[in-house]
Amino acid sequence: MNREANSVLESASRTALESASRAVLDSVDGTAPEPRSHGAPESAGHADIRTEHAALHASSEDVHAEHATRADLPTTPSPSREPALVRFLYPAPAHPRTVGSIFKWWEARRPAYNLVVGTGGALTMAIATVMSQLMGQPVPVSQILAPVIPIAIMANVCYTLGPLTESLLHKLWGREVLPVGPHLFRAGLILSVGVMFVIPALLMGFGLVLWMLGFG
Repeated sequence: MNREANSVLESASRTALESASRAVLDSVDGTAPEPRSHGAPESAGHADIRTEHAALHASSEDVHAEHATRADLPTTPSPSREPALVRFLYPAPAHPRTVGSIFKWWEARRPAYNLVVGTGGALTMAIATVMSQLMGQPVPVSQILAPVIPIAIMANVCYTLGPLTESLLHKLWGREVLPVGPHLFRAGLILSVGVMFVIPALLMGFGLVLWMLGFG
């Protein structure tokens, strides 16, 4: 009698376990579970699975909505659409990070550097010529142009310190140091323009004020 009762209980347990496993597999595969008898209560496992499916469905809808929103947003402008001045002052560093590529990067920008610095020097000489005429003390053009070549040589020697410094830093620390080429280029350009134009213009302006006040 006990054996029969145990056999019935074991068979019932096995049947219940197989039904629960099929229900879980059906819910994961997206198929409908077997219909339950009318009035049979829904198990906690089924309720949890239904809740999880509802949450996954809502999350999927949110992802689709986010993708649609991003598709409507304007795209970020590519570097080629940036203003030329921005690309000139904030260029990408040399790549790959080798000494040869670093020197090529700097040499590609040397003509633009010379143009900017030369323009500043030309403006300084023009202002000096005009001021000398206004003050009644004209300076010969040859005297004004005399320092042009030495200054141009010194400016290019200082410019060459840029790739030498960056190459030395790269050799010493490698990728542990961020590329410093763009920063050194901007700093050198600002310093050169200051020496060639800003400081002389300020000094000549101060001298003109003194002359107008009768101190010249």
